Amino acid sequence: MDRAIATARLAFGRVPEVVPWLREDCEADLQEQLLKPHDGNQVMVTLSTCLGVLTDGKGDKLIPFKPAGHEDYGLAVFLLRPENGGIPKVLACAWPEDWIDAAHD
Repeated sequence: MDRAIATARLAFGRVPEVVPWLREDCEADLQEQLLKPHDGNQVMVTLSTCLGVLTDGKGDKLIPFKPAGHEDYGLAVFLLRPENGGIPKVLACAWPEDWIDAAHD
């Protein structure tokens, strides 16, 4: 969790809000939180193991690979969450080596 907090501080220049369902025990709670209705955009910085447990509601993995650990550090997953709740849709996944292609002047 310390690594996720440090990443959020570096990326956004401030101390992040740490919510219980994004902590080490997030496997059970993240799925439930993503299904709830929400307002506006959210940025979540969490552990890759938490992302690996998300399902589409039918039991299939929401993210089409299994984040395994060290090799997934820096992975960004972009989800579109329906405003009224429901199953999020994966829009894109980007690994650290992909960011160079996204850079612009």
